[in-house]
Amino acid sequence: EEPKPEEPKEEEPQPEVKEYKMIVEKLPERMVKGNSYQIVVTFEKQTDGKNSSSPVAEYTVPKECKEIVSVDEKGLLTILDKGKFQVKITCVEAENSPVLLEGESVAPDTDATVKAFKLGSYEGVIKHGTEGKDGTITVDVPYGTDVTAIAPEITTGSVYAKVAPASGEKQDFSKSVVYIVTAEDGTQNKYTVTVNIVCEHEWT
Repeated sequence: EEPKPEEPKEEEPQPEVKEYKMIVEKLPERMVKGNSYQIVVTFEKQTDGKNSSSPVAEYTVPKECKEIVSVDEKGLLTILDKGKFQVKITCVEAENSPVLLEGESVAPDTDATVKAFKLGSYEGVIKHGTEGKDGTITVDVPYGTDVTAIAPEITTGSVYAKVAPASGEKQDFSKSVVYIVTAEDGTQNKYTVTVNIVCEHEWT
């Protein structure tokens, strides 16, 4: 018998080559409840395709994370509560779609205190008010010190707190100066700074 001619093999369909690779930047290490953060997505061209339209990323928050974060169509991520979360980012034209972005949010810091206050080498005495609310700072400097333009060095109780006027900003301490410390959660404490000029001469 004559051998039967081999039937032509059907060509296996080639996987579709996507035109882009999606690059997603990492989220900040510290994300605070009540704040919003932009998810940054860029696209790297992989082929010589003639696609004239720009690729578009779509954002989805899993059901179990919707009480922690929300995200709009432009990738603006809003932190609703503290906890771990995920955001799924997809693009039909990207070879590595979907990308799963993970993060963890925290509650804002509540510390609005002054930890240290110095005028040059002179340390201030800090007295906090009831339950740590507001307070006074007293600094003794020697007679002859020009107190009309001194830049204090202020250390807050939390690295996330802000103080106004700022540390290092010259002030006229010939009269009391009020400083306001604002915690990350918006809590504020007011400190009244008084500089006393002290005569160091010992009378006999």
